[in-house]
Amino acid sequence: MFRSLERKWVRYFGTLEEKERFNTITRANYAYGMIKGAVYAKSIGQMSISSLEFGVSTGAGLMGMENIAEKIHKEIGVKVHVIGYDTGDGLPEPIDYRDHPETWTTGDFIMSNRDDLLRNLREAKIVFGDVKDTVDEYENFFRTNPIAFVSIDLDYYSSTMSCLEVFKFDSICYLPAFSVFFDDVSWFTSNRWCGELLAIDEFNEANALRKFDVDRTLPGDRPYKNTDWYKRMYVAHILDNELRTVHRSAIGT
Repeated sequence: MFRSLERKWVRYFGTLEEKERFNTITRANYAYGMIKGAVYAKSIGQMSISSLEFGVSTGAGLMGMENIAEKIHKEIGVKVHVIGYDTGDGLPEPIDYRDHPETWTTGDFIMSNRDDLLRNLREAKIVFGDVKDTVDEYENFFRTNPIAFVSIDLDYYSSTMSCLEVFKFDSICYLPAFSVFFDDVSWFTSNRWCGELLAIDEFNEANALRKFDVDRTLPGDRPYKNTDWYKRMYVAHILDNELRTVHRSAIGT
């Protein structure tokens, strides 16, 4: 009873960070990653960042990111640029068992409302096309607006491997560490030989200074311990970022 009353009070009177901790913001997983990224960015003097969504589909997630970005800018003061990536035509042909063809197939998650979505977006951008061809389109932009949160919901191993190229840019393109949400890592047939879990393992093995690890702070002391997205939240570690190669005393922090 007390927790319910506390949550209600936070919903109306709490800070943005408090609202996130009590799961009162729509798209709570996005709110967690985006707010954490903004707070971290502000702590190192970076006031403009980017949040990415791979796999837009009909756009509910991207529009949710827009709303969260507006709240962050208003309360925390950090500008969050929201960018989505999607073919617009649904999933391509699966390559083999690694793409979980028992679960998904060609044409799933088509952007059936493309015109309406583009009309309703305020500032968010969508990059259309096969992610293997479009993943680097904003690379120069990220040099001054570093990546601070990424959501990956491309379902296939092959598509996920293509989008993970976004983690191979110059280290200046990222915060030293930031949240990455992998949507498809915790259902019954998820395994380390297929899908996103295989892509994570292969990326970690191939890249000495860029790594994904589970978010070891969740659930921590958060009021709700069993929220399902916790187990799908990872952290991207940019081990060659300047702030991870210089002793704190040398940069005055």
